[in-house]
Amino acid sequence: MSDYRQVIMTQVLTDCRARHVLCLNAEARALLQNLPKELHPLSLRQHRAGEFKERADLALLYGRPTGQSDTALRQLLAEARDLLARHVLIFLNEADSQLIHPDALGYTQLAQHDSGMCVWTFDILTYKQVPDWLNARFWANPENWGHYRW
Repeated sequence: MSDYRQVIMTQVLTDCRARHVLCLNAEARALLQNLPKELHPLSLRQHRAGEFKERADLALLYGRPTGQSDTALRQLLAEARDLLARHVLIFLNEADSQLIHPDALGYTQLAQHDSGMCVWTFDILTYKQVPDWLNARFWANPENWGHYRW
């Protein structure tokens, strides 16, 4: 495995404390070969067949699945984000990244390697920061009833 992929995979697996990794294509499964053995890799087919009934800790995609259209790839990335896993890590080449626009789906670019590979990630816990105004001080706070005129 290339050095940058090993570093990124180790960092993400540590950050999300992943045990169940959903591999969205065969290339993603190959990435897991040199990583800790306590990981339980699942294929997308196994997950859809109901062998694993809850969200995986991490969904992993490496490159564009063979023969998949732009629309189908966008749908797969949205499904992974919304239904399949708490954290998503995708490796796409620069051309596919420009066609698919993972940032429009809420993914953030984690890194870009000299080889032209872009690394994108999605974490539901850090997707959106809580705005400053969203607290009891500004909303239905019974302590402020009668004190301020709205």
